[in-house]
Amino acid sequence: MSAIQKLCIQGVRSFGPEDRDRQIIQFSPLTLILGPNGSGKTTIIECLKYVTTGDMPPGAKTGGMFVHDPKIAHETEVKAQVKLQLKDVAGRVMVVTRSFVAQQKLKQVSMKTLDGVILRHNQNGEKVMLTSKCGDLDREMIESLGVSKSVLNYVIFCHQEDSNWPLTEGKVLKERFDEIFAATRYIKALEAIRKLRLERNGELKIFNSEIKYLKQNKDKADEIMQKMDTIKTKLVVSKDAVGKMEAQLTPVQERLDEIAQKSNDIFQLKTQVDKMAGERKQLEGHCISLRNKISNEFSGETADLEQELREFDSKLQTCKLSLSKLEVQECKLDADWKEEEEKIRGLKLDNHIIKTNIKLHENTIARREKLMRDAASQYELSGFTDDVFTDVERFTLLMQKHISAAEKSMNALKVECEEKEAELQYQMDAVRDKKTQLQQEEKMKRENINKNKNEIRNIGAELKRVGASAHRLEQLEKELKQMESELQACEASSNVEQTRTEVQRLQAEKAELETTCSNLDSEMGHLHSQSKVRTELDMMGKEKVDKEETVRKIRDKHEDTVVHLLGQFPADKAGLALRDYISQQDEAIRGFHKGFNELQSEMASCTANRNMLKEQLEKEEKNRKNFEEKVFQTCGSQDFDDSIGALNTSIGALQDEKGALTGARHLYSKFVKELRRKSMCPLCHRDFPDSNDVEELVQDLSIKLRLVPTQLEMKEKSIGEQQEKYKQLLQLKPQKEQMAALSQKEIPNLNQKIKEKSEKIGKLRGESDEAEEMLNQTQMDKALGESIQSDLLFMDRCLDDIRQLDRKIATLSTKIADKGSGRSMQTVISEKDDVQMRLKTIGLSLDAKRDSMQKQLDTVQRLRSSVHDVNTEKLQITQDLQKSRSLDEKRSELQTTNERLEQDADEAGRRITPLESKWLELSEEKKQTIRRKEKTLKESSQQLQTMNSELKSINVETDIINTCVGNGNERKLAASDEKMAAAESQLQQIERGKRVAQESMNDMRRELSSQQVRQRELQDCLELRKHEAEVKRMTKKITALEAQLGGFDPSSLERERKKLIEKQDRLVKEKHSLDERQRGFEDLIRNYAEDLQSDQYRAADVQHRDMLIDSCTTEMVVKDLEKYYKALDNAVNHYHKQKMDEINKTVRELWMKTYKGTDIEYIEIKSNEDGDNAGIEKSRRTYNYRVVMIRSGVALDMRGRCSAGQKVLASLIIRLALAETFCLNCGILALDEPTTNLDRENIESLANALIEYVTRRYGVVHFLVSTKCKAAELLSVANKRRSSCRIVECRSKQHNFQLLIITHDEDFLEIVGQAGYVDDYYRVKKNAEGLSTVTKCNICEIHK
Repeated sequence: MSAIQKLCIQGVRSFGPEDRDRQIIQFSPLTLILGPNGSGKTTIIECLKYVTTGDMPPGAKTGGMFVHDPKIAHETEVKAQVKLQLKDVAGRVMVVTRSFVAQQKLKQVSMKTLDGVILRHNQNGEKVMLTSKCGDLDREMIESLGVSKSVLNYVIFCHQEDSNWPLTEGKVLKERFDEIFAATRYIKALEAIRKLRLERNGELKIFNSEIKYLKQNKDKADEIMQKMDTIKTKLVVSKDAVGKMEAQLTPVQERLDEIAQKSNDIFQLKTQVDKMAGERKQLEGHCISLRNKISNEFSGETADLEQELREFDSKLQTCKLSLSKLEVQECKLDADWKEEEEKIRGLKLDNHIIKTNIKLHENTIARREKLMRDAASQYELSGFTDDVFTDVERFTLLMQKHISAAEKSMNALKVECEEKEAELQYQMDAVRDKKTQLQQEEKMKRENINKNKNEIRNIGAELKRVGASAHRLEQLEKELKQMESELQACEASSNVEQTRTEVQRLQAEKAELETTCSNLDSEMGHLHSQSKVRTELDMMGKEKVDKEETVRKIRDKHEDTVVHLLGQFPADKAGLALRDYISQQDEAIRGFHKGFNELQSEMASCTANRNMLKEQLEKEEKNRKNFEEKVFQTCGSQDFDDSIGALNTSIGALQDEKGALTGARHLYSKFVKELRRKSMCPLCHRDFPDSNDVEELVQDLSIKLRLVPTQLEMKEKSIGEQQEKYKQLLQLKPQKEQMAALSQKEIPNLNQKIKEKSEKIGKLRGESDEAEEMLNQTQMDKALGESIQSDLLFMDRCLDDIRQLDRKIATLSTKIADKGSGRSMQTVISEKDDVQMRLKTIGLSLDAKRDSMQKQLDTVQRLRSSVHDVNTEKLQITQDLQKSRSLDEKRSELQTTNERLEQDADEAGRRITPLESKWLELSEEKKQTIRRKEKTLKESSQQLQTMNSELKSINVETDIINTCVGNGNERKLAASDEKMAAAESQLQQIERGKRVAQESMNDMRRELSSQQVRQRELQDCLELRKHEAEVKRMTKKITALEAQLGGFDPSSLERERKKLIEKQDRLVKEKHSLDERQRGFEDLIRNYAEDLQSDQYRAADVQHRDMLIDSCTTEMVVKDLEKYYKALDNAVNHYHKQKMDEINKTVRELWMKTYKGTDIEYIEIKSNEDGDNAGIEKSRRTYNYRVVMIRSGVALDMRGRCSAGQKVLASLIIRLALAETFCLNCGILALDEPTTNLDRENIESLANALIEYVTRRYGVVHFLVSTKCKAAELLSVANKRRSSCRIVECRSKQHNFQLLIITHDEDFLEIVGQAGYVDDYYRVKKNAEGLSTVTKCNICEIHK
């Protein structure tokens, strides 16, 4: 639980604004504060409320009254600060600081809040600061204390002015209880759910209306789909016929293709012969060209020529590699040369810089010597007249001494001038003060003289007026006598009473005539109303005729249609009858739709099954075709079994040939060895007479040996291919058996099933067309009824209007008959005119009598006023004559005083003149002294500045010289010259290496060029030999092709081709007619598809489904929102009831233990609900609160019926109950003046109840109690409190228990302190400056 620890106040109300006025209060388990009324005790509660909630106390307006008044502090601005150290609900210490400032404006005090700060430590012990610029301090404080702001304002820190809020008017009470219960946001949530449900209901209605339209589009799209399926079925039949026609065309086309292939073969053979002859001729020409280009033809074998070319390639690669190495070496030498060149350029630049520095060093030395020589000559420094200066330090020291001496001289002169200036200023001030004193004295005396003169002048004027009034007094006495006699005569001659009686008689007569006129007006109104009724009756009759004509037209227009739909035209309520008929048609349409949809579903299911069977058939046909393609790719046109046997035979033959080649290789090798060993044939063992024959035989055998590996490789490759092919055929053998079963059994079964499904689909399509026709007829009847429904409903309304008009006409006719009048309108108007004329005459007479009476009354009143004015003036003149003597004496006294003041003023003026002359002399002398001082100081300062500047320049030049000497420029120059000579030598060596590398590269390039020329000649020789071998091969192939052309008969093939073409043309014409019909079906299908792709039908099914889903989900959302509303409403109601029960239970217990009277048994808070609880559609639930007292079992409103003491006690008990119910994390409770208006007995019981309440509370508890009860009233309960305080003592050992009591009664504080566990208390009082101070005192010294 949260707890407060320390409070610091500065600049708030009577607490001072200075740092020394800051007051600190440390809170312990029991904290006592004592102070008289007005000392600032309530300010402590206000500061606690402000620092925790940020709210100003009541009556502080904009906050200016909450801050210490700037006028009392004699400042235009006063700063205030409230700082609170506390523990939050997590037990972490935090410090809250709120600062504000008050500024005194022209007419009012304005307050401005400064930055607020919350300082706390995080888990790592680091300080974390939150300012009001970065966050909401009020929200942070609420979260830290663990209670809402409303509980802080109305329960914990409730101000004294608002302490009786539980018994205020109902509106305020409801607002505060709603804030405490935090019910507003839940009520807003309920309202949001209710509005959202209404919105979703509206959307649901829109969805339902949209579904009807989308359902029509969906049905139409389904109808188009069905028609398209029918056409597709016909298209399939047409395609089957075309397929049969194509089956007849296929063998014809195949035979034509065979004939064309044979013709093509003949043509290809001829073409190949011609082509090969041309290529052979071209190769022969190419051979001649190559032979002409070759200058040195290679004489060896072709193998030797190829070996020579391969060796040439290696030689060329070796040459290119050597050339690349030389090029790399040249690039490296170029890089080294550039590097050395750059190094030499850098050394030259460094050499130039060093020489420049040496020259600058010499110039600097010369410049320093010139400066020193000039300074020594100017300031007469000895020992510095030679041409060369060596002792620079001694020169600098002498210059500094010279500068110091000049500064001392200048300072001494400045001090002397300032002392003289101060002395002259002192003399001037004394003369000015004396002169000012004399001037003030003279001015004051002159003002007194003028004031006295004005008063003398006023007295003279008053005396003149009084003298003139003496003559006026006699005149006034004569006028008074004359006016009194006129008044008596006027009163005697007036007849006011008689005139008043006449006026009353005329008024009565006028009232009687006005009544008669009113009666005549009523009679005229009645006659006028009868004329209005007749007019209205005529209009109703005309309206009735119009409506009857409308009914007749509508009946004539739609009678045939209604008879067609209903069988007869209803005599009454035709619109309602038609509405019932439309409802019946809706039911019938739904039934037809249902049956039609069932047929469509069954047909769609059959179609899907048939399509599935077709897909399965196509799949099986495709598998069979794929297998046949695989077999054809492997076997060609040969039979599968024959292919397997042929492959087996071929593999055996190839393996035999491979074995023969292997044996031949061993045999040929052996023959070659024997021929080389001895010149004889290895087979016949004959000797060769010539060694060349042996060599030729060896070469032939060697060539055959070289060809053996290639032939072996080819045979092995052929064997592998044949074995792979054989393996593939073995793998296909199970599939062949499966395909045979497929062709003989499964495919015929699938065709039979497809045929059965097609027949069933045709039957269902017929039934569907009949159902569709009935549905269309019913829909047309419904649409026809809907088209005339509005007219028939309008006709029903017209008939109802006619019946109503009949009733009104009968009623008006009865009125006219019952209220007939005997007189005409003209007679009544004439009588009214006579009465109005008499009224006008009486009005004029009455006005004349009233004017006469008013004139007489005005004359008497005027004479009485004149008599009174004369008496008043006479009395004033008498009083003025009595004051004339005192005015003469006062005038004489003022004249004597003025003479004396004139003398004193003249004397002061004479004494001022010599003082002004002396002050001017002293002022001029001071100015001259200041000018002399400024001139001398300026010259000295300029001289000092010049000397310092010269010394600084010399020191700068010396620093530059020392820097140059330390750099060693001569040594650097010598080293740079050596490096540059070495670099130039290295550069020459690199250039020599570059020349040698370039010569080697040129020789290598020439050698490479000659080798490439020889390589091209050898390549030409090799190409020539290949072309000659190709010419021989082509000659043999041409001979074979010419022999093959002799076995064909072109004329018989041409005759067979013409017969087949005639048969093909006849079949093609029949096929074209079938194709035309098929295209018609395709056009219909395309049109249907375009209709289905239109915006209306393209996504009709999806849109209908989506809208249906939206409708269902929205309906579910509406139901869920209603459930949420009821659940939240019940939860809020349950929470409110539970809390109210807890509060009333606590209130009842505390009241019965505290209140000792017998007139009220107990009190409780009644909460009545407004709004209907029936459901979400009703208005939201609200609660109205009132405090009632139970008397003899009857609940009475306590507000307005209870005494002041009962009101205070009830408010206190309600706040205690609210604290116990809502302050689970923070039990801070502020009770200001709790015993106000309570008698002794109730004070005692309240004290006991408070102690007992403490024993029940958990967490941190703060009582801020300010009371005015007398100590004598509490002494009798001291023993009871001591026993109760033992509980408090026990509870005080807990870390979360605190009690704060604020009172002005020392005896009451002493009783609380007798518990024995509090040693100190705080005394609040005001010091001599009127500022509040807080002092910590010992509880034992409370009366000292």
